[in-house]
Amino acid sequence: MEQKEAVPQDILSNPLFAYFLFLAIGILFGRAHDVSVLILATGCWVCFLAFTKKDFAQCLVCVLFLLAGFSLIWILDNKVTPSTDIYHFVSKKRVGVTFKVAATESERLYNTRYLVEMKSVNGKSATGYARWYAPQNIPAMFLPGDVLHLTNVKIKKPSSYRNIGGFDYDQYLKNRGITAIITTIKKTVVTHVETTFSWRRAFEKVKNSIKRTLSFDDKMVTAIARAMLIGDQGFISPEARTTFSRAGSAHLLAVSGLHVGFISATVYFAVKAFMFLVFYNTMYEWNSAGHPSRIAALIAIICVFTFAV
Repeated sequence: MEQKEAVPQDILSNPLFAYFLFLAIGILFGRAHDVSVLILATGCWVCFLAFTKKDFAQCLVCVLFLLAGFSLIWILDNKVTPSTDIYHFVSKKRVGVTFKVAATESERLYNTRYLVEMKSVNGKSATGYARWYAPQNIPAMFLPGDVLHLTNVKIKKPSSYRNIGGFDYDQYLKNRGITAIITTIKKTVVTHVETTFSWRRAFEKVKNSIKRTLSFDDKMVTAIARAMLIGDQGFISPEARTTFSRAGSAHLLAVSGLHVGFISATVYFAVKAFMFLVFYNTMYEWNSAGHPSRIAALIAIICVFTFAV
């Protein structure tokens, strides 16, 4: 009995592809504004006719996936925050806050931006995450795990002026779980309360050590070196950004595969060479089996992960 050869199925004709496509379109619908809705609706209708082929059952399933994607993003964007969330403490009055530093987001010319986990506001228990802009008059460089108490600060609601199709800063912060902005004045007093455990602390120390290594007398050279080697754009001046943009080289200042490849390649070949020189005479068979390459690749992956966080 002759066996028929299996004919490979085109991925575009697979119903699962259409279902997940409509799920993605539904998610985009949930984030669409104004003109984008019309564009997405047109694209949705074209895909609807292309993939369903007028099969009523498949049409119904596609519509259900579309509604599921829309409902998913709608529920995510409109979930109820607990009464203790920092969002409910937004006020024009100056208050005292206690929080734990979760991460150092960026160090800039005029301030340092931190992601903080709230503990209390005026002695009342508070939860959630906020973004704190520490000005230059606060010279200490805090690390994840540091618990701080600040006086005379203002808690603001994130807001942005959004043009049609423009960047939605408020939504960007909401996606990251940040519901408030903490600003300070000259009279703000910062007190270090205690230091708690944070897995990010060791990584931040490594990053700060690299930053100190990339420090030169010329501030512009320091800023460009940090941006090109480790992706830290905090000290890039607006003039420098404009110059790179006009020259068509702005991508060199952004965190990209160039930085990941540079770090991973450097670590991989350095570790592999070190292990080859140390263990070549004593463990020849172990080296010949390719174990140094595997270990070097694993260490490179860990270093890339450290760079990412």
